[in-house]
Amino acid sequence: SELEGDKEELVQYLQLDKQRRVIEYSIFDKDLRAATASLEEIERKREEIVGKSNAAHEDISRAKVERKKAEKESAHLAGKLEELRSEQKELSAQKLDESQRKAALELELEDLRAAGKDSVDAHQSATAQISDLCADISAKEDELGQVEASLRECTSGEKAMEAGISQREQRLQQLYQKEGRKTQFSSKQERDKWIKKEVKEIESVLKKKEASLAALEKTHAQASKTQAEQEAQIAAQGAEQEERESEQEGILKELKRLRKEKGELQEARKMLWKTESKLEKEVTAVRSNMQKKERQVDSSVARDIQNGLKSLQRIVKQHNIAGVHGPVIELFECKDTYNTAVEATAGNVLFHVVVDSDEVATRIISYLNRENGGRLSFIPLNRIQAP
Repeated sequence: SELEGDKEELVQYLQLDKQRRVIEYSIFDKDLRAATASLEEIERKREEIVGKSNAAHEDISRAKVERKKAEKESAHLAGKLEELRSEQKELSAQKLDESQRKAALELELEDLRAAGKDSVDAHQSATAQISDLCADISAKEDELGQVEASLRECTSGEKAMEAGISQREQRLQQLYQKEGRKTQFSSKQERDKWIKKEVKEIESVLKKKEASLAALEKTHAQASKTQAEQEAQIAAQGAEQEERESEQEGILKELKRLRKEKGELQEARKMLWKTESKLEKEVTAVRSNMQKKERQVDSSVARDIQNGLKSLQRIVKQHNIAGVHGPVIELFECKDTYNTAVEATAGNVLFHVVVDSDEVATRIISYLNRENGGRLSFIPLNRIQAP
């Protein structure tokens, strides 16, 4: 009976255990379905979030591309604006230069006009002097003609007087031959007195004619001398005028050469201005791009690493530490299209500093800690083994 009781209890226990397991299975199945539904809902929400994230990432990528385009366009417009400003400055400087050149040319023109006026006045004065000299020469020639006419008259008078003297001498001879006649003179003394008187008169007239002839010859010599002096003066003034004209022509040629040289120098200066402006634009663009890259790097790096990189150069230079090659990011180059992939792959390793040995790294770390210069990670080359 006790065995049967145990058997019944065992049967009841089995039935109750079966019911318990059915209930537990139902509960577990219900919980499993609820968990599966929750997981499906979570997976659905996750897929929605992933879709939204992908869409947002695509939107961000498009926004980055559009921002880069806008930045490029802005940089292009800024460069064009700077170029236009430079051209405006250059045109203003050119305008000022042209104004100064115009004023200088006007002054040179006034000088040339004044010099030409002086030359014309000198030429007119020389011409007037030459005319006066020609008039004087003509007057002297007329006077010389008159003197020569008087000389000819005196010569003819002298010849006539000589002929008269000859005639009187013949007459005297005739008188001597007719000495015996007493019809004209009453005595010999009277006759001799008259003859001597006639001789004295003839000699007096002859002396006057000789004196007049000598005066006329002296006047002729003086007129000839004056004419020669005036001709020499005219020749000297003509040579001086030719020399002035030659000198003025040389000055004009030199002025033309200097103007040409000035124009060439101005053109060379303009080309140098253009080259300088272009180089300044390129330097400004490079500096702007470098500052932009530095800002991008600073924005992607922690503050203590930034301070460490800034302190690194100062410490190396101040303590003369050799064997420092710099951050990894400065030791290689790649195309812009691979920047994102390199950043995602390398991460903060890009800012690890490459040194020759761990001793160099230890020295730099000690100086950084001593001066609170930030934090850096190092890659000692003596610890690296090639695969």
